[in-house]
Amino acid sequence: MKAIIASDIHGNIPYTKSLEELILRENPDKLILLGDIFGVGDNQELIELLNKYEDIIYACQGNCDPSYFQEQTKFNYTRDYFTTNLDDTKFFCTHGHLLYKKELIEASKDMYVLSGHTHVYMIHGKYKNPGSVGRPRENPEHTCLLYKNKTFYLIDLFDLKIIDSCPLTETKNTIKLKKI
Repeated sequence: MKAIIASDIHGNIPYTKSLEELILRENPDKLILLGDIFGVGDNQELIELLNKYEDIIYACQGNCDPSYFQEQTKFNYTRDYFTTNLDDTKFFCTHGHLLYKKELIEASKDMYVLSGHTHVYMIHGKYKNPGSVGRPRENPEHTCLLYKNKTFYLIDLFDLKIIDSCPLTETKNTIKLKKI
């Protein structure tokens, strides 16, 4: 199983094209988009670029994603969360702005969590955040995650190089979900 996990694109076309280079290089089974896809860039160009991967996209809506683009996208991005498996491990996937809600904390408690929203990457532990494709905070790199061979790789989208890695089974530094 191979997956690319990305969040907080915010309409950034140049770094979405870098993300596409990674997609073409790795040929993932899943492209998981954790919200805040749209933004100040050319949203029509972004939609056309992402629609090419409709068969592998699993997406949720971020706090900055308007629902009116749903008519133009060939993939559903309007749900608050979804669950998916990577190999034999279940993941709770959401943008992150709603993680403090009691029902989402309860729903995610026995799973790994993939979430964006903070624009800050974190790959160690059961909570994983790919950082931001379009607008990083605290760290300068535009990033996403690549999952393959039961390992997460943090990828710098400037040069598609690995910044860090973490095996799936590592659960140290697990955080408690709280309001962001």
